[in-house]
Amino acid sequence: MTDITRRHVAFAIALTLPCVCLAQAQNPSGGRTWGISWTKIPTIIVLGRTDDAQVQLVRDAVQFWNRIFTELGTPFRLGVPAFSAGALPVDQLKALSDQVLSQTGVSQLPAGIYEMQGDIIVALSDGDFVSFASRRPSRQKALVAIKGFGFYPMTLPNVARNVIAHEMGHAIGLGHNSDPTMLMCGRPASCPAEPLRISDRKIFPTDNGRASDVANHVSRRLAVALTSNRVRTTCAVLLLIVIHSRPASSEVPEGTWLFANRVAVQVFECSGLLCGRIVWLLRPRTPTGQPDLDHLNPDPSLRQRHLCGLTIIWGLQPDRPGHWSSGWLYDPQDGVTYDVTAELTAPNTISARVYRGVPIFGRAEMLIRDPQLSFDGRC
Repeated sequence: MTDITRRHVAFAIALTLPCVCLAQAQNPSGGRTWGISWTKIPTIIVLGRTDDAQVQLVRDAVQFWNRIFTELGTPFRLGVPAFSAGALPVDQLKALSDQVLSQTGVSQLPAGIYEMQGDIIVALSDGDFVSFASRRPSRQKALVAIKGFGFYPMTLPNVARNVIAHEMGHAIGLGHNSDPTMLMCGRPASCPAEPLRISDRKIFPTDNGRASDVANHVSRRLAVALTSNRVRTTCAVLLLIVIHSRPASSEVPEGTWLFANRVAVQVFECSGLLCGRIVWLLRPRTPTGQPDLDHLNPDPSLRQRHLCGLTIIWGLQPDRPGHWSSGWLYDPQDGVTYDVTAELTAPNTISARVYRGVPIFGRAEMLIRDPQLSFDGRC
């Protein structure tokens, strides 16, 4: 692995996901396997009460995993969660949970799951059972069931968000590992809930670490899958194509770029990708004269960071000269992180597509290079 960049590994993962079945580590005997051949961005339906606090934690988990994918340079993403009021019977979820914990696994998902539009159904419950995820490869469906907030260990600080992120990891295709400091620790290893409470509002692995651990973990699952004769040849070819190829070359569009007439960003290269940090704001200070803060961030722990100097564009991959895709844009105006693609349409003009999930439902933005900016707004 030392001669292969993390980015190449990630692209190999993304390309081979459609043709391999990822092994689940919950059952080392091999009696159960993980693996839905995701050939698109899987849509997510969250089933629960409108006032359930776990709904936001599902959004946080999706944002966390998509950030990991961005750091790895893979184009794979989870779709934006959509909410649907309702619930699955607690007795039904308990029975399914018991099957997941058994050696047999879930024999059949509830019929209603297949009638729902989403690819991943996240069922939030008031019941007491072991949270679980179950996948049906032939039906392109996954069910994630989360136990009630009022039961241990969900009552511990920070545990619920990690449980949800953990089960979403299974929905992606990851199995368990035995490291209690990592998010995907699980049976048969002993993984107590206590370590998850040491860093409030953090998901393990944390935002700024272990991306390479995730890549290596997925790679190990791929290595198991490649023992299948049906997929070995196809996947080996794909891996060779990725490993021996190089990403498309495209010059960094240097300079200061005005975005939405209210913020200017300095574009720079970050590990072979494009990123952008704020260097000018139309309103850099509050009415009281204080520097403007990221007060709309969905993570309360980040709401005190200054907007000036903040990196709000990252992960844009060059796919052809003057064109970048699979990036992310954080908009402090609404606290939402969007997908973004960008194209240099003229020497001093970038056309960007900003969207969530489906590009055609997004918006177009024009970025102008080196505009005349007021001195007061400079960071």
